[in-house]
Amino acid sequence: MLGSQSYGNEYFKWYQTDGVSGIEPPEGSAVRAMFAAWDVASQALTLEEADTAVNEMIGDFVDAGYVIGVYGGGAVVNIVSTKMHNVQPDLVQDDIFRGVGIARTQQFWLDQN
Repeated sequence: MLGSQSYGNEYFKWYQTDGVSGIEPPEGSAVRAMFAAWDVASQALTLEEADTAVNEMIGDFVDAGYVIGVYGGGAVVNIVSTKMHNVQPDLVQDDIFRGVGIARTQQFWLDQN
Protein backbone atom coordinates (compact mmCIF):
# COMPACT_ATOMS: atom_id res chain seq x y z
CA MET A 1 0.00 0.00 0.00
CA LEU A 2 2.83 2.36 0.72
CA GLY A 3 5.80 2.86 -1.54
CA SER A 4 4.18 1.80 -4.75
CA GLN A 5 1.85 3.47 -7.20
CA SER A 6 3.26 6.85 -6.18
CA TYR A 7 1.68 6.71 -2.74
CA GLY A 8 3.67 7.42 0.42
CA ASN A 9 6.99 7.19 -1.39
CA GLU A 10 9.00 9.34 1.04
CA TYR A 11 7.65 7.50 4.09
CA PHE A 12 8.42 4.20 2.41
CA LYS A 13 11.93 5.39 1.55
CA TRP A 14 12.43 6.23 5.25
CA TYR A 15 11.18 2.76 6.21
CA GLN A 16 13.34 0.93 3.62
CA THR A 17 16.52 2.86 4.51
CA ASP A 18 16.04 2.73 8.29
CA GLY A 19 15.73 6.50 8.37
CA VAL A 20 18.78 7.33 6.24
CA SER A 21 16.64 9.06 3.61
CA GLY A 22 13.02 9.90 3.00
CA ILE A 23 10.59 11.54 5.41
CA GLU A 24 9.97 10.14 8.87
CA PRO A 25 6.27 9.55 9.52
CA PRO A 26 4.91 11.20 12.68
CA GLU A 27 5.09 9.22 15.94
CA GLY A 28 1.89 7.31 16.57
CA SER A 29 0.71 7.72 12.98
CA ALA A 30 -1.21 5.09 11.05
CA VAL A 31 1.75 4.91 8.67
CA ARG A 32 4.01 3.65 11.44
CA ALA A 33 1.34 1.16 12.51
CA MET A 34 1.15 -0.12 8.93
CA PHE A 35 4.92 -0.55 8.77
CA ALA A 36 4.88 -2.43 12.08
CA ALA A 37 2.08 -4.68 10.83
CA TRP A 38 4.02 -5.31 7.62
CA ASP A 39 7.06 -6.35 9.65
CA VAL A 40 4.87 -8.91 11.43
CA ALA A 41 3.19 -10.10 8.22
CA SER A 42 6.41 -10.46 6.24
CA GLN A 43 8.05 -12.54 8.98
CA ALA A 44 5.00 -14.55 10.06
CA LEU A 45 5.43 -18.27 10.49
CA THR A 46 1.79 -19.04 9.71
CA LEU A 47 -0.67 -17.87 7.12
CA GLU A 48 -3.12 -16.92 9.88
CA GLU A 49 -0.57 -14.65 11.58
CA ALA A 50 0.30 -12.99 8.27
CA ASP A 51 -3.37 -12.58 7.38
CA THR A 52 -4.14 -10.94 10.74
CA ALA A 53 -1.29 -8.46 10.30
CA VAL A 54 -2.26 -7.63 6.70
CA ASN A 55 -5.85 -7.04 7.79
CA GLU A 56 -4.52 -4.65 10.47
CA MET A 57 -2.64 -2.79 7.73
CA ILE A 58 -5.76 -2.54 5.60
CA GLY A 59 -7.81 -1.36 8.57
CA ASP A 60 -5.26 1.33 9.43
CA PHE A 61 -5.12 2.44 5.81
CA VAL A 62 -8.90 2.75 5.55
CA ASP A 63 -9.47 4.23 9.02
CA ALA A 64 -6.82 6.91 8.48
CA GLY A 65 -8.66 8.02 5.36
CA TYR A 66 -5.68 7.61 3.04
CA VAL A 67 -8.01 6.39 0.31
CA ILE A 68 -11.25 8.07 -0.58
CA GLY A 69 -13.33 6.14 -3.06
CA VAL A 70 -14.88 7.92 -5.99
CA TYR A 71 -17.79 6.97 -8.17
CA GLY A 72 -17.64 7.31 -11.92
CA GLY A 73 -14.91 8.19 -14.32
CA GLY A 74 -12.56 11.12 -14.16
CA ALA A 75 -11.81 13.81 -16.69
CA VAL A 76 -11.05 12.61 -20.20
CA VAL A 77 -8.68 14.12 -22.75
CA ASN A 78 -10.42 14.69 -26.10
CA ILE A 79 -8.31 16.01 -28.98
CA VAL A 80 -10.49 18.17 -31.25
CA SER A 81 -7.91 20.20 -33.18
CA THR A 82 -5.51 19.26 -35.97
CA LYS A 83 -3.06 21.71 -34.36
CA MET A 84 -2.49 19.26 -31.51
CA HIS A 85 0.59 17.09 -32.07
CA ASN A 86 2.46 14.21 -30.47
CA VAL A 87 -0.74 12.42 -29.54
CA GLN A 88 -0.21 8.68 -29.78
CA PRO A 89 -2.50 6.88 -32.25
CA ASP A 90 -3.58 4.25 -29.70
CA LEU A 91 -4.84 6.82 -27.20
CA VAL A 92 -7.73 5.60 -25.10
CA GLN A 93 -10.06 7.63 -22.93
CA ASP A 94 -8.74 6.83 -19.48
CA ASP A 95 -6.51 8.26 -16.79
CA ILE A 96 -2.72 8.52 -17.01
CA PHE A 97 -1.98 5.94 -14.32
CA ARG A 98 -3.41 2.75 -15.78
CA GLY A 99 -0.97 1.66 -18.46
CA VAL A 100 0.02 1.58 -22.12
CA GLY A 101 -2.11 3.64 -24.49
CA ILE A 102 -2.94 6.28 -21.91
CA ALA A 103 -2.62 10.01 -22.55
CA ARG A 104 0.68 11.61 -21.63
CA THR A 105 -0.57 15.16 -21.91
CA GLN A 106 2.72 16.69 -20.80
CA GLN A 107 4.14 15.60 -24.18
CA PHE A 108 1.46 17.17 -26.39
CA TRP A 109 2.23 20.38 -28.27
CA LEU A 110 0.23 22.88 -30.31
CA ASP A 111 1.13 24.10 -33.76
CA GLN A 112 1.43 27.90 -33.45
CA ASN A 113 0.79 28.57 -37.17
